Amino acid sequence: MKLKLFFITVLSFLLANTTFSQCPYGTINTSVWGTPDDFTFGFTADSDITDEDTVQVIQGEDTIINIQYLLPKKQVITSPFSGTATVNSVQILGVTGLPIGMNWRLDSVADANSNTYYPQVYRYGTVTLCGTTFSTPGIKTITVSVIGCGTMSGITDCAPSSFPLYIEVLPGSGGNSAFTMTPPIGCNSMDVDFEAIFQSSDPVLYPLDFSWTVDGTTETNSNFTHNFSAPGIYPVKLDVIINEFYISSVSIIASGGWWGDIEELFSYMTPELYGVVNGVSLSEQGSGNSQTWSTDIPLSSTTLTSTFFDEDTGPPFGSVDDDLGSGSATIIPADGANVAITTSNYIASCLLNIRVAEVLSFWDTVKIYSNSTATITSSNGILFCEGDSTILDLGSSSYSFIQWYDDTTLLLGENGQTLTVNSNGNYFAEILETGNICAGNSNTIAIAIDNISTPTITQNSASLEIDNPNGYDVQWFSNGVPIPSATSSILTDLSSGSPFSVSLTNANGCSALSSDFTAIIAGTSTQSGNLLSESQNIIFEASGFNLCPGQEIAWVVSTQADGPVTNMAELQTAIDASWVYPSSSLNTFDANCISTEFPPGDYYMTPVSVDIPVIEDVYWNTSTDSAYCDASMEVCITLTGTEYKILPFEIVLPNGTTMDVLQELAGMGGIGVNPLLWQQALDLAGGGTSLCLDLIDLLGYYDNPNGDWIFKLPNVGSGDIDFSIDNFNIVVDASTCDSLATDQIIPMNGISGSVAAGETGSASSFTITVPPFPTDFPNVTPSCVLFGDATSFESTCVLGINDLAIENFNLYPNPNNGSFNLEFTLEERSRVELSILDLTGRTILNREYLNIQGDFREIFDLKNNLNKGFYIIDLKIGQKHVSHKFIVK
Repeated sequence: MKLKLFFITVLSFLLANTTFSQCPYGTINTSVWGTPDDFTFGFTADSDITDEDTVQVIQGEDTIINIQYLLPKKQVITSPFSGTATVNSVQILGVTGLPIGMNWRLDSVADANSNTYYPQVYRYGTVTLCGTTFSTPGIKTITVSVIGCGTMSGITDCAPSSFPLYIEVLPGSGGNSAFTMTPPIGCNSMDVDFEAIFQSSDPVLYPLDFSWTVDGTTETNSNFTHNFSAPGIYPVKLDVIINEFYISSVSIIASGGWWGDIEELFSYMTPELYGVVNGVSLSEQGSGNSQTWSTDIPLSSTTLTSTFFDEDTGPPFGSVDDDLGSGSATIIPADGANVAITTSNYIASCLLNIRVAEVLSFWDTVKIYSNSTATITSSNGILFCEGDSTILDLGSSSYSFIQWYDDTTLLLGENGQTLTVNSNGNYFAEILETGNICAGNSNTIAIAIDNISTPTITQNSASLEIDNPNGYDVQWFSNGVPIPSATSSILTDLSSGSPFSVSLTNANGCSALSSDFTAIIAGTSTQSGNLLSESQNIIFEASGFNLCPGQEIAWVVSTQADGPVTNMAELQTAIDASWVYPSSSLNTFDANCISTEFPPGDYYMTPVSVDIPVIEDVYWNTSTDSAYCDASMEVCITLTGTEYKILPFEIVLPNGTTMDVLQELAGMGGIGVNPLLWQQALDLAGGGTSLCLDLIDLLGYYDNPNGDWIFKLPNVGSGDIDFSIDNFNIVVDASTCDSLATDQIIPMNGISGSVAAGETGSASSFTITVPPFPTDFPNVTPSCVLFGDATSFESTCVLGINDLAIENFNLYPNPNNGSFNLEFTLEERSRVELSILDLTGRTILNREYLNIQGDFREIFDLKNNLNKGFYIIDLKIGQKHVSHKFIVK
């Protein structure tokens, strides 16, 4: 089975041209394919689907070829992802390069559907190639353009492609009964092979010679090749020279053998010889034992015969001639050969010669036609400004075929008498004039675009600049309006405001306009105080910045010993140290001792421009969607502990409403959650150790899921409770949303924490924020980074481990993969609240430990909760915090 990649082989055979009516519909023969499976694909030009088909046409001969094909209903896809796709449709967009004079036609089913096939409905088809071409012999490459559509995993996609097909044009032949000439008709110039095919009736006895007269030259070989270098009508003459062998003379020498004759008794008597050679009589011409006759005896076979006599003249000797006997000899004819016939009474020698017996003349004609010609004219000259165009025209002649090219590049679909051009190139057209068999090329017209390079604006401190090496005229614009007198390469006055642009104009009046440029200007910052402490925050605010599009203000911390951050290298150092913080709100930052890591000391805070973090909201609905989009946000909640009781177990939804979980699931109302009732809830939910809820179902499809989801767990029991939610995905099904091409999948970090008896747990510990803040913050564009004026402050935050309340603090390994050990020693019995925060200050985990004294050791396995990045572990001991940074890789 000739199986190939889908959309390659079969579509290569679905050829395209502009004429359909010349070819008949092919008859579809489904039986050649047997019983194929859904993945089988193939094509064949005959009833044998296992052999290799060669599509061939003969120059100058009318041709009809029917090709059967089978489309697959399914296809295995390996890229960009793996799976099995359903093939929905295949449409032919266009084909170029078919030998001129050849046309095509698809079967009637495809013809009725705009050359489109639907394999799920009917997967069989045929294409017919027909016509007569005089294209030069050789392999022709045809380019087929198609578009195929398929579906996999609910995703439907269509993709255009171009594929090659190879068709061989074989040379045609002509001539007559005496000779052939291949090909007999051609274009412009060509080599023609001549071969004499006239046969002698007996090549041994009647050998042939040939004399050709071709194009003013002569040839004597039976076959040869002649080049016709120019168009014309060339008579060809072949003289077939039929030669024959003949006996030009016969000589005889007689010896004894007839002595019984009385006359031989008399020595003065001599023989009078005569005879017959090859049926021709040789008369007596004198006396003597030897005679020679000049003869003209054609050979009719390769055997020579002779009979000779001695004439007796009458009484007293008698009247009966003496018979000297007969003889024969087999010969190989050769000019000048002397063949002897030997008997007991004589030796007859026959001299053979060859001569022209007959000359037959045969005529034919080689026809070399001129290639089609055309002259291109341009409506707008050959030099014009970028953005303008010209129309190339082939003139008033009529053409049955046109294909435009730019240099060697075929311009797909450009088959009209005119071509609109708006770019540099050397343009010509391959054409076939109506009534001509020879395609040709028009003249080539070189189009040049007066191309002024688009100016690029750069900023140098407080001015804008462009390069203008050619000294073109300059004009600056502010928000699209010309700035008066701003005609130099440097613009120093930026007061008119962004966006700025600039144009260059040359002596020909051709212009080029730059892209809009937003001038970036560094601003200043202020702060609400100078001291950051356990009880006092500082709010920093930036003003006067003009940022690049897609940027916002972030805040960089450096020690006063290192100085303010002023360059990219220093900024990268701060990024590596995780001392870059996003703004709390527009251009402000609220610094505190918990969510920032500032050990006691003196610092600078510098505003800097960074790329706006890409935070993708969960798609839920717009007016473009015909129905509400189907989304899922399944979280699995695990509660562990003894003697706990939660009353009630509630979730505050992003729209502000509160949902009682057990009331929603099991109608348990206000009876509270204790271990026994929690297990009952798990049983109602299908068993297991976790209760899994789809939060979108709780919210409803009509409300926006983006925002804070707060889990409220007031523990009114006597025992502690551990609460955790594993990592999960929010998924919006694209098949239910008109506006989504693919499923939206947003990974979410889980949360965990502990609630001691009699407490509820902080909202920050039990809140899921949708969508999450990206973990790759900050992204910085070095070419567009701005460093504002820094301000200074003092931190008295207790963030180290030097406080006397804690000793031997150790978090290892660091960096880690989310699994680590924590050890420390407390001198005095204390209540410890442990929190893990990400870079934005969001609490990932919160646990409380009562009555801790002495050595503390615990293993944390948070691989499912922590993405790669920087994190802070914060221990609140009494009213003080001890913080330490660690990295998850």
